[in-house]
Amino acid sequence: LGAHDTTAHEIFSTRLDVFGVARRPFFALLAHFATDSDEKERLEEFGDPQGVDELAAYATRPRRTCAEVLADFRSARPPLARYLDLIPPLRQRYFSISSSPLLHPTTAHLTVAVVRYKTLMQEPRLGVCSNYLASLPVGATVRIWLRTGCLQMPPEPTQIHRPLLLIGPGTGVAPLRAILQHRAAGNAATGAAGEAVLYFGCRSRRDDFLYEEEW
Repeated sequence: LGAHDTTAHEIFSTRLDVFGVARRPFFALLAHFATDSDEKERLEEFGDPQGVDELAAYATRPRRTCAEVLADFRSARPPLARYLDLIPPLRQRYFSISSSPLLHPTTAHLTVAVVRYKTLMQEPRLGVCSNYLASLPVGATVRIWLRTGCLQMPPEPTQIHRPLLLIGPGTGVAPLRAILQHRAAGNAATGAAGEAVLYFGCRSRRDDFLYEEEW
Protein backbone atom coordinates (compact mmCIF):
# COMPACT_ATOMS: atom_id res chain seq x y z
CA LEU A 1 0.00 0.00 0.00
CA GLY A 2 3.00 2.30 0.14
CA ALA A 3 4.63 4.21 2.95
CA HIS A 4 2.06 7.03 3.22
CA ASP A 5 -0.89 6.96 5.60
CA THR A 6 -3.90 5.16 4.12
CA THR A 7 -7.50 5.35 5.31
CA ALA A 8 -9.90 2.42 5.40
CA HIS A 9 -12.07 4.24 2.85
CA GLU A 10 -9.14 4.50 0.45
CA ILE A 11 -8.30 0.82 0.87
CA PHE A 12 -11.84 -0.33 0.06
CA SER A 13 -12.54 2.20 -2.69
CA THR A 14 -9.24 2.18 -4.58
CA ARG A 15 -7.09 -0.81 -3.52
CA LEU A 16 -9.30 -3.87 -2.98
CA ASP A 17 -11.43 -5.62 -5.61
CA VAL A 18 -14.59 -5.45 -3.49
CA PHE A 19 -16.84 -5.71 -6.55
CA GLY A 20 -14.96 -8.57 -8.15
CA VAL A 21 -16.57 -12.02 -8.35
CA ALA A 22 -16.08 -13.98 -5.13
CA ARG A 23 -13.79 -17.01 -5.53
CA ARG A 24 -13.35 -20.20 -3.53
CA PRO A 25 -10.52 -18.93 -1.25
CA PHE A 26 -12.72 -15.97 -0.27
CA PHE A 27 -15.45 -18.31 1.01
CA ALA A 28 -13.01 -20.66 2.72
CA LEU A 29 -11.47 -17.82 4.73
CA LEU A 30 -14.74 -15.99 5.39
CA ALA A 31 -16.20 -19.17 6.94
CA HIS A 32 -13.75 -18.86 9.85
CA PHE A 33 -15.42 -15.61 10.92
CA ALA A 34 -19.08 -16.65 10.63
CA THR A 35 -20.81 -16.85 14.02
CA ASP A 36 -24.07 -18.27 12.68
CA SER A 37 -23.80 -22.04 12.27
CA ASP A 38 -25.95 -22.22 9.13
CA GLU A 39 -24.00 -19.44 7.44
CA LYS A 40 -20.72 -21.02 8.47
CA GLU A 41 -21.79 -24.35 6.95
CA ARG A 42 -22.78 -22.73 3.64
CA LEU A 43 -19.54 -20.76 3.42
CA GLU A 44 -17.52 -23.89 4.09
CA GLU A 45 -19.46 -25.66 1.35
CA PHE A 46 -18.64 -22.92 -1.15
CA GLY A 47 -15.01 -22.94 -0.06
CA ASP A 48 -14.64 -26.72 -0.42
CA PRO A 49 -13.24 -28.00 -3.75
CA GLN A 50 -16.00 -30.64 -3.65
CA GLY A 51 -18.63 -27.89 -3.74
CA VAL A 52 -17.77 -26.67 -7.23
CA ASP A 53 -21.36 -26.96 -8.50
CA GLU A 54 -22.77 -25.07 -5.53
CA LEU A 55 -20.13 -22.35 -5.92
CA ALA A 56 -20.88 -22.01 -9.62
CA ALA A 57 -24.62 -21.69 -8.99
CA TYR A 58 -24.26 -19.16 -6.17
CA ALA A 59 -21.29 -17.03 -7.24
CA THR A 60 -19.59 -17.84 -10.53
CA ARG A 61 -22.50 -17.87 -13.00
CA PRO A 62 -24.42 -14.93 -11.49
CA ARG A 63 -21.10 -13.13 -10.94
CA ARG A 64 -21.86 -12.42 -7.30
CA THR A 65 -19.36 -9.97 -5.84
CA CYS A 66 -17.48 -10.05 -2.56
CA ALA A 67 -19.60 -7.12 -1.37
CA GLU A 68 -22.82 -9.01 -2.14
CA VAL A 69 -21.58 -12.12 -0.33
CA LEU A 70 -20.81 -10.05 2.77
CA ALA A 71 -24.32 -8.63 2.58
CA ASP A 72 -25.78 -12.17 2.40
CA PHE A 73 -23.70 -13.57 5.28
CA ARG A 74 -24.13 -10.92 7.93
CA SER A 75 -22.68 -12.96 10.80
CA ALA A 76 -19.30 -13.15 9.02
CA ARG A 77 -17.49 -9.97 9.97
CA PRO A 78 -13.70 -10.36 10.03
CA PRO A 79 -11.45 -7.82 11.76
CA LEU A 80 -10.54 -4.92 9.49
CA ALA A 81 -6.96 -6.12 8.98
CA ARG A 82 -8.12 -9.52 7.72
CA TYR A 83 -9.93 -7.99 4.74
CA LEU A 84 -6.50 -7.54 3.19
CA ASP A 85 -6.22 -11.35 3.15
CA LEU A 86 -9.86 -11.91 2.28
CA ILE A 87 -10.35 -9.60 -0.73
CA PRO A 88 -7.80 -9.60 -3.58
CA PRO A 89 -6.24 -6.33 -4.66
CA LEU A 90 -7.49 -4.54 -7.72
CA ARG A 91 -5.61 -5.78 -10.75
CA GLN A 92 -3.74 -3.44 -13.01
CA ARG A 93 -5.54 -2.49 -16.20
CA TYR A 94 -3.50 -2.34 -19.40
CA PHE A 95 -4.50 -0.38 -22.50
CA SER A 96 -2.62 -0.19 -25.77
CA ILE A 97 -1.69 3.30 -26.87
CA SER A 98 -3.67 3.97 -30.05
CA SER A 99 -1.73 6.93 -31.41
CA SER A 100 1.74 7.61 -32.78
CA PRO A 101 4.09 10.10 -31.11
CA LEU A 102 5.10 11.21 -34.60
CA LEU A 103 1.60 12.62 -35.12
CA HIS A 104 0.74 13.38 -31.49
CA PRO A 105 4.02 14.16 -29.70
CA THR A 106 2.45 15.59 -26.54
CA THR A 107 -0.53 13.25 -26.07
CA ALA A 108 -1.33 9.54 -26.01
CA HIS A 109 -4.69 8.19 -27.17
CA LEU A 110 -6.48 5.22 -25.60
CA THR A 111 -9.31 3.18 -27.09
CA VAL A 112 -11.50 1.98 -24.21
CA ALA A 113 -14.83 0.14 -24.29
CA VAL A 114 -16.98 1.23 -21.33
CA VAL A 115 -18.11 -2.02 -19.67
CA ARG A 116 -21.74 -2.01 -18.53
CA TYR A 117 -24.03 -5.06 -18.34
CA LYS A 118 -26.50 -6.93 -16.13
CA THR A 119 -25.89 -10.28 -14.45
CA LEU A 120 -28.23 -13.28 -14.36
CA MET A 121 -29.65 -11.70 -11.19
CA GLN A 122 -30.36 -8.52 -13.23
CA GLU A 123 -27.87 -6.65 -11.11
CA PRO A 124 -25.96 -3.89 -12.94
CA ARG A 125 -22.22 -4.34 -13.35
CA LEU A 126 -19.77 -1.61 -14.29
CA GLY A 127 -16.19 -2.10 -15.40
CA VAL A 128 -14.03 -0.49 -12.72
CA CYS A 129 -11.42 1.23 -14.85
CA SER A 130 -13.44 1.95 -17.99
CA ASN A 131 -16.24 3.65 -16.05
CA TYR A 132 -13.72 5.54 -13.93
CA LEU A 133 -12.11 6.93 -17.07
CA ALA A 134 -15.50 7.72 -18.61
CA SER A 135 -16.51 9.70 -15.52
CA LEU A 136 -13.47 11.96 -15.50
CA PRO A 137 -13.83 15.58 -16.56
CA VAL A 138 -11.60 17.00 -19.27
CA GLY A 139 -8.25 18.00 -17.76
CA ALA A 140 -8.37 15.49 -14.88
CA THR A 141 -5.13 13.89 -13.68
CA VAL A 142 -4.77 10.11 -13.47
CA ARG A 143 -1.98 7.79 -12.43
CA ILE A 144 -0.43 5.89 -15.32
CA TRP A 145 2.64 3.81 -16.08
CA LEU A 146 4.19 2.54 -19.27
CA ARG A 147 5.43 -0.91 -20.15
CA THR A 148 6.75 -2.47 -23.32
CA GLY A 149 4.04 -4.10 -25.40
CA CYS A 150 4.14 -7.56 -26.94
CA LEU A 151 3.42 -6.47 -30.52
CA GLN A 152 6.71 -6.57 -32.39
CA MET A 153 7.38 -4.76 -35.65
CA PRO A 154 10.27 -5.29 -38.07
CA PRO A 155 13.27 -3.13 -37.15
CA GLU A 156 13.58 0.41 -38.44
CA PRO A 157 14.17 1.60 -41.08
CA THR A 158 13.13 -1.46 -43.08
CA GLN A 159 9.69 -1.91 -41.49
CA ILE A 160 8.14 1.13 -43.13
CA HIS A 161 8.85 -0.29 -46.60
CA ARG A 162 7.22 -3.67 -45.95
CA PRO A 163 3.54 -4.40 -46.71
CA LEU A 164 1.34 -5.00 -43.67
CA LEU A 165 -1.83 -7.02 -43.16
CA LEU A 166 -3.54 -5.95 -39.92
CA ILE A 167 -6.57 -7.56 -38.24
CA GLY A 168 -8.14 -5.88 -35.22
CA PRO A 169 -11.77 -6.33 -34.09
CA GLY A 170 -13.26 -3.85 -31.63
CA THR A 171 -10.83 -2.14 -29.28
CA GLY A 172 -8.17 -4.57 -30.54
CA VAL A 173 -7.66 -2.02 -33.29
CA ALA A 174 -5.91 0.32 -30.83
CA PRO A 175 -2.24 -0.64 -31.44
CA LEU A 176 -2.94 -1.07 -35.16
CA ARG A 177 -4.16 2.51 -35.37
CA ALA A 178 -0.89 3.60 -33.78
CA ILE A 179 1.06 1.58 -36.35
CA LEU A 180 -0.88 3.07 -39.24
CA GLN A 181 -0.37 6.59 -37.93
CA HIS A 182 3.34 5.91 -37.52
CA ARG A 183 3.64 4.64 -41.07
CA ALA A 184 1.59 7.54 -42.42
CA ALA A 185 3.90 10.01 -40.71
CA GLY A 186 6.94 8.17 -42.06
CA ASN A 187 5.43 8.10 -45.52
CA ALA A 188 4.83 11.84 -45.41
CA ALA A 189 8.51 12.32 -44.62
CA THR A 190 10.00 9.79 -47.06
CA GLY A 191 7.21 8.89 -49.48
CA ALA A 192 8.30 5.24 -49.33
CA ALA A 193 5.86 3.42 -47.02
CA GLY A 194 4.67 -0.03 -48.09
CA GLU A 195 1.02 -0.93 -48.56
CA ALA A 196 -1.04 -1.55 -45.41
CA VAL A 197 -4.42 -3.31 -45.30
CA LEU A 198 -6.55 -3.27 -42.13
CA TYR A 199 -9.44 -5.66 -41.49
CA PHE A 200 -11.62 -4.20 -38.73
CA GLY A 201 -14.63 -5.96 -37.22
CA CYS A 202 -17.50 -4.73 -35.04
CA ARG A 203 -21.01 -5.87 -34.14
CA SER A 204 -22.80 -2.73 -35.24
CA ARG A 205 -21.56 -0.18 -37.72
CA ARG A 206 -23.90 2.41 -36.21
CA ASP A 207 -22.73 1.86 -32.61
CA ASP A 208 -19.09 0.74 -32.59
CA PHE A 209 -17.41 1.31 -35.92
CA LEU A 210 -14.39 2.85 -34.22
CA TYR A 211 -12.47 5.54 -36.13
CA GLU A 212 -14.73 5.08 -39.16
CA GLU A 213 -13.69 8.48 -40.50
CA GLU A 214 -10.03 7.43 -40.49
CA TRP A 215 -10.30 4.20 -42.44
